Amino acid sequence: MPIYVYKCNKCGETAERMMRMSDPNPTCDAVSEKGDGEVCGGETTKVPARSTFHLKGGGWYRDEYGTGSG
Repeated sequence: MPIYVYKCNKCGETAERMMRMSDPNPTCDAVSEKGDGEVCGGETTKVPARSTFHLKGGGWYRDEYGTGSG
């Protein structure tokens, strides 16, 4: 599943979500800064983001991908 970035229209927080294209936009689950434990619950909008990817499997580690060695 692709990773999308959503921004809350109410509080402005951004979050990444792994979702299907057909799924509806999620509601904001950011906790209020007031310290009362309330969740924002605002509507979100999908925003353009830089390309993201998810590494699966063990091959990238065995090949020392990204470690600077080799």
